[in-house]
Amino acid sequence: VKLAKAGASDVFIDTDEPMTMRIHGRNQSVSTRVIASFEIDMLIERAYGAAGSARVKSSAPLDYVHNFAIAGERGVESRWRVNATGTRKRTGAVSLTYRHISHVPPLVATLGLPDEIVSWNPSKGIFMAVGVTGSGKSTLLAAVHRHRLETMRNLVVRTLEDPVEYSLTSFPRDQSNVVAQSAVGPSEDISSFAAGVRNVLRRAPTDIFVGEGRDRETIEAMIVAAQTGHRVWTTSHASDVAGTLNRLVNAFDTDRRLRTVELIENLSLVVVQALVPNLSGTRTALREWMSFDAETRDRLLAAPIDSIQLEVKKIQRERGLPTLEDSARIEVGNGNVSEAQVAGYLI
Repeated sequence: VKLAKAGASDVFIDTDEPMTMRIHGRNQSVSTRVIASFEIDMLIERAYGAAGSARVKSSAPLDYVHNFAIAGERGVESRWRVNATGTRKRTGAVSLTYRHISHVPPLVATLGLPDEIVSWNPSKGIFMAVGVTGSGKSTLLAAVHRHRLETMRNLVVRTLEDPVEYSLTSFPRDQSNVVAQSAVGPSEDISSFAAGVRNVLRRAPTDIFVGEGRDRETIEAMIVAAQTGHRVWTTSHASDVAGTLNRLVNAFDTDRRLRTVELIENLSLVVVQALVPNLSGTRTALREWMSFDAETRDRLLAAPIDSIQLEVKKIQRERGLPTLEDSARIEVGNGNVSEAQVAGYLI
């Protein structure tokens, strides 16, 4: 709790190592004392149960949420997403990674999101928020969902998350809107993302949020959901729009051309985000995005599968669509970041 109040986004606890926290992308030591194995076992068992530490040490990593009560603030908790992974099986060493998560989604105005992202509302299609781990993909989507639930009517939002992070019922919303959030995992509400998507289609959704399109089965289930008239929201790990298409296409090992056609026909918007340190000591978001209109789909469908990534880049150049490099140059020009801080994005 103290680390959250200090502004830590992540806390790293490893057996026989000192504790480290990350604030605005910079690592800082919490103390010089090393953390013993039994202390890590206690942390896991407190949040997950007695079988948790034994499961991690038997080569089964865990993902869960740990809530800490805040002293003096009744009913208020500090929430952390936790990954527990064994590192040295013979000695029972374990690595814990805590990611601080807010209970209430931020307002879109605080994130500086462009209208094209905030106002996305086709009758059906797939919206993908993309970036590396820790780039704020889930925060972006949660903020957009909050805006929609506050300003729109008659939505039925079903989410599938591993684990559930932001609460979409933690703020006043239009009372015509329905929200239900489910956790995904072997011992959670739903066994897998793919199974969750198939199940949620029976629950009359208008919007389906899939925590991560991480495998072929889940991607195919999301395509079916979009084809049958739903808005699908999801995240993926990639560094740009072209890389996103490449990653998705490469997930298909059979019927590759057919699945690629179905994917392109149902993709609607891809937003890529990166967080970089800035001159104020916090972090600034760089973004690129691309919407998939009829002309874009036709060009991608006409391209050979192995050339789709190059075709995306060509379309971006021809249409002057925003890229991470463009965003980096704008932030440098505005005096928010230095060239050194965004050197990796300046080609």
